[in-house]
Amino acid sequence: HYRLEINLKEKYFKEYLWIFGFRKSKKYHFQEFSKIVINSSKRNFEYGDIAVRRYGVEESYKAFLKFSGQDETAFIGESKNLKTLEIKANRIMEKLGVSKTIV
Repeated sequence: HYRLEINLKEKYFKEYLWIFGFRKSKKYHFQEFSKIVINSSKRNFEYGDIAVRRYGVEESYKAFLKFSGQDETAFIGESKNLKTLEIKANRIMEKLGVSKTIV
């Protein structure tokens, strides 16, 4: 599972993968938050079995937390439903006091 940990006291965030109790992470320091950005993108999909295959294109949304004066971003989440991702982003915005941009 992918997780994001933000430490406001020591001003760092960690993105980590948690697999069977083991955590692999990387720590990034920051000064302050800038905004949350939600991007939309199209991706191809394929599903079915040997007899019937279905192909198509679907829209997907990804949210990132941006930091002032840094190129580094933190991945917040991904969803096919914009409203679902906006609800998650709004909860984070309220806690951190940042604005939101939809691209």
